[in-house]
Amino acid sequence: MFLISNIHIFIILVVAPLCLQNVTLIPFGEAGLKVFHLSIAAFGLYWLYSLTFNINLSPPLMFIGLLVIISLLVGTVYGISSLFINYLFIFVLGLVIAAYPEPFSFAVFRQSLFIIAIPVFLYVILNIVFNLEAVIVAQAFNIKFGGRPIIPNMLFSGGWNIEATYLAMLSVLFIRSRWFIFFISITLLVSIAYLSRTGLVLSLVLMVYWVFFALYDRVSAFTLFLFIPVLLLSLFILFLIVGFYLDISVVKRLFIIGSEPGSQGRLDILQYVIPGLLDSMFFGYGPGNSMDKLIAMGLETNNNNLHNYYLQVLLDFGFLGLIAYVLFICYFLFNPHIALEFKLFLSLYLLASFVQFRGAEPLIWSILFFAFLVNPQKSNTSPLYQSAVMG
Repeated sequence: MFLISNIHIFIILVVAPLCLQNVTLIPFGEAGLKVFHLSIAAFGLYWLYSLTFNINLSPPLMFIGLLVIISLLVGTVYGISSLFINYLFIFVLGLVIAAYPEPFSFAVFRQSLFIIAIPVFLYVILNIVFNLEAVIVAQAFNIKFGGRPIIPNMLFSGGWNIEATYLAMLSVLFIRSRWFIFFISITLLVSIAYLSRTGLVLSLVLMVYWVFFALYDRVSAFTLFLFIPVLLLSLFILFLIVGFYLDISVVKRLFIIGSEPGSQGRLDILQYVIPGLLDSMFFGYGPGNSMDKLIAMGLETNNNNLHNYYLQVLLDFGFLGLIAYVLFICYFLFNPHIALEFKLFLSLYLLASFVQFRGAEPLIWSILFFAFLVNPQKSNTSPLYQSAVMG
C-alpha cells in the first residue's frame, strides 16, 4: 500500500516530521504542538481503525511500557512531569509503526531515508553558511568561556551537540552506500562549525567503521584487527596534534575537558548522583523530576538533565529501569534479525549518551522501531554482513 518502487511512503511520512523538531505550530510555555505530534496522531487514528499489531515490535514496546508504568508508580510519590508525556508519545509512536504488518528490506528503508536525509543535511549546512559570520566569531572566541555560534532556525531541538549528533547517527545508516562520504563530510563540517566535541568524536568513530567495512574482505585478520587499529589510533593522535597547532577550536576543546564551563557543569552533577539515588531509595524520581530533586539537595546548575543518559535512567526509573535498559540494549545488539546498520546507529547513541540526551527522543526511537520491521536477509549478502547479523 505504501511501497512505490524502492521508496516506502510510510517511512517518509513517519520519520520526516520527526526531523522538524524546532517547528512549533502552537506554543505551550517551553513546549508546544509540533508537526510530528499531528502526523503521529493521524497515524494513531489509522492504527485504531486497523487495530493491527506486528509482534516483532513487542520487545521495544514492552521496554517503553515498563518505563511508563514505573513513571506512573513513582509519580504517586514525586509527581508526574511533562517529560512523562514524551515517553508516552514514544509508546504511541511504536504502536503506529507496529501497525505496518509486513517486513521490508534494508535497501528499501535506506532509500526511503535518503529522501529525507538529503534535504536535512543540505538545510543544516546551508543554515551555517548563511550564518557564517557568527561561526567565525565563535571560532575566534576564547574557548574557555564556552562560546558557540548563534545559529537561528536550527532544524533539531537540543542545541549544537544534538544537531551534530543526529547528523552522525543518520550518516551511519548509509555507511555502505556511495553517499556516505557526502554525509560524513557534512557531519564533520557541522561539528567543527558548532564546536561540538561529541559530533567530532562520532565523526571519527564513523570513519573507523567505514575503514573496517572497506578493508574487511581485502586484508588479513592480523592487518584488520591489529595493524589497522594501531594505524588509526596513530592517525587520530596526529589529527589532534595538528588540529591543536592549527588552532581548530573544536579540537582544542578536547584538551580542556574538565576545566571549562560545559564539562565542569557535568562533573558537578555527578557529585549528586549517589545522594539522589539513596534519597529515592533506588526507585528513581520519575522522568523529568531528577534535576529538580538534585537542585533541592544543593546542586547549582542551569542544566535540565544529567547529560549522561545512563545516570538519567538510573535516577528517573531506578535500578529496575536501568536493568531493563541494559537488557534491551543487549537484546538489540545481539539480535540476528536486526540489520547491522541499526546496531551501529544504536552504538553511536550509546556513545553520545555518556555526555548528553535526556531520553524519549522520537527520531531515535523511530529508527530503532523500524529496525524490528526490516528483514536483514534482504539487505546484503556480503560475508561481513552475514557474520555481523548472524553473530
